[in-house]
Amino acid sequence: MEMTFRNWLSQQQSRMDRVGKLARAISTVDSSYTPSRRKNDEHKKWADIITRQGQPEHIQAFNRAWNEYQEAKDNGS
Repeated sequence: MEMTFRNWLSQQQSRMDRVGKLARAISTVDSSYTPSRRKNDEHKKWADIITRQGQPEHIQAFNRAWNEYQEAKDNGS
């Protein structure tokens, strides 16, 4: 089963940095939101969610979180 960004992010809630704060804030957001009919682009979907429902500081945290998530996926973590 492939790791999703939502699953990875939920595992980051105990962190005491911006990524942890983002994880706690986003834990209640409905991630079923689909921005378009195009192929499911997970990054675009979450970027849209963050910009639509998040706070301005969440954008920078999202960029960092997405990079860490990609590294975790690439390393099979």
